[in-house]
Amino acid sequence: MRNLLRNEFCVSNIWFGCADTEVFYMPQWQRLSTAFVLYRLLTALFTVSCLANYIISTSNDPDTDHNVMAYLTTWAYIVLVLHFQLAGFITFYWTYKRYRGDIDVSSYANVIARSRLRKDGRVKPPPAILTSVQLTDSTPTSDIVERPVLETQESIESAVFLENTDQTTWYMRLSWMFYNITFVSAIIVTLVFFGAVYPNLSPEDRKATLGISFEDLSVHGLNTLLVLMEVALSAYPVRLLHAVYPILYGILYMIFNISYWSFDRKHNIIYEGMLDWNHPMRCLILVVILIFVVTPLLQIVHFLFYKLRSTVVKRTYRHDSVSTTITTVDV
Repeated sequence: MRNLLRNEFCVSNIWFGCADTEVFYMPQWQRLSTAFVLYRLLTALFTVSCLANYIISTSNDPDTDHNVMAYLTTWAYIVLVLHFQLAGFITFYWTYKRYRGDIDVSSYANVIARSRLRKDGRVKPPPAILTSVQLTDSTPTSDIVERPVLETQESIESAVFLENTDQTTWYMRLSWMFYNITFVSAIIVTLVFFGAVYPNLSPEDRKATLGISFEDLSVHGLNTLLVLMEVALSAYPVRLLHAVYPILYGILYMIFNISYWSFDRKHNIIYEGMLDWNHPMRCLILVVILIFVVTPLLQIVHFLFYKLRSTVVKRTYRHDSVSTTITTVDV
């Protein structure tokens, strides 16, 4: 546990670097690779259709008091849609490259020698990159760890290790960021809507036989179902330090919310009784709790889901393909 926390709170984990690009276009469950492409297609089409339907219906609703873009629901669902569109593109494009037989560059690793302090107190300079090795499903573990690369004095005096090369593209990083933000924002939207907004709606506002319109259900309820499905099926990694991104997104919305309210302090109250800046202390307490307490807690929950999924997969597939890990060896 101590090593896990030490690794997670490494400063480099605040960024979006990953040596294995397969986590962005392959499912966590190997047997679902074909169905996963269909899943990506359906979720991309479904989410963008729900967003369009929600914006059109809300904009045309005479009972809507504010512009549709002023609601936190809209902000959160746009991020969700952006993730699913990008994830769909990544899956289709990289699956096509794999089907075409292109070399998977993420399976390459550089063998590097590090500086090492000699007994006489001098520092032995490291050699340049010694070689590159390609890791495949058939690569034995003995070829990856604990063996010198060169039978030379220089290799004996240096610590040799394998270092993953970061092959993550900019759009993979962007999708990863959206994925991280949407898990937190979707659940917060669902909790706030069904916990505070929906119970106070008048009977006239509760449309359809289930007491809620499809527009409200899709952006306030199905959004959380979608992100939970994403956590279960996709292989996106989760970092604890990535909590900073939904926190920044929440701060950005609050800045907008305050600016919007300041133009008309009487009518521009988006969430009456909850986020009314005419009562700043009450709003400030709510904002602090949602952004600086609930958001980190949800990120921890997201991380635990990720670890649980990884553990189940490892136990399910005993013969997973060899992954590249940084291994330090003294010879």
